[in-house]
Amino acid sequence: MAPKKSRLTQARAAIRPAMHGKMLLGGPSGAGKTFTALTIAEVLGGPDGRILVVDTEKESALTYADLFTFEHLRWSAPFDPRELADTLLEAGDSYDVVIIDSFTHFWRGAGGTLDIANGKFTGWKDARPAQVDVTEAILEADCHVVACCRSRMDHAQEVGADGKIRVVKLGMAPQQDDDFEYEVNVSIEIDMQHALQVGKSRTNAVPVGRIFTAGHAEEFATVYKEWLAGGEPVAERAAVDAMVEQLNTIADRGEKVKAKEAFLDQFGRPEFLLASRLTEAQEWVAARVSPQAADAEGEQPTLRSA
Repeated sequence: MAPKKSRLTQARAAIRPAMHGKMLLGGPSGAGKTFTALTIAEVLGGPDGRILVVDTEKESALTYADLFTFEHLRWSAPFDPRELADTLLEAGDSYDVVIIDSFTHFWRGAGGTLDIANGKFTGWKDARPAQVDVTEAILEADCHVVACCRSRMDHAQEVGADGKIRVVKLGMAPQQDDDFEYEVNVSIEIDMQHALQVGKSRTNAVPVGRIFTAGHAEEFATVYKEWLAGGEPVAERAAVDAMVEQLNTIADRGEKVKAKEAFLDQFGRPEFLLASRLTEAQEWVAARVSPQAADAEGEQPTLRSA
């Protein structure tokens, strides 16, 4: 039996890639989430960027059609997170920014994650994978994604110095899966005075706790965009997709799975492949794909690069 290969041989110097914005925008009803999301999207997408609004809010985004240029996708129930996942991955091929307004419907609306669970512990066997699918799609979509979420005020009881019980406000909590906020690279909360506060961030450019007062959403978006673009360029999507398709031609299912796992170990997730490593990755894939692989039949597991 061959000795097990140490994972330490896969260690590489850490390099931050340029990336797309994946952000959560939370706030109570009437705080201005839609307007703010469109303001941010215009900056992220640039002057020629295409913006898509997935509108679950009874076409409320159309209120701003005379102020912003965007395409509108009305979404009524069922709010199946798996269908949204497929839509986001497809939209990444055509749009620069996708706004989900509101992502809360895909959590607690008819047909959403909680509906799939049906109030049963055993229901999460289906609901959790559905939630994972849509979260992964948001992170992997080849575009910026702004997920708007309705928020509620959390409260708690505490005993004061006088011994009396008081109700205190703990802050706003987005109505979504608790884990989702930790997956995005920035999470901000908008209050009824239209001020933006950074609640979670992976960059010191917009640190946690920083507040952008009303009317400064464009300033936030500009700083955020500059940070996103500041990493090393990633490989062109078409080239990455071509490599994934090559791997899919491997006829033997077991060998295909091994090859894809080895690719992830060697290069990481396809959507984050650095441009400087593209030639190396292409040569690596070509060496593992046999000429007969194109004869493979049946659906095979794929690397999710789109």
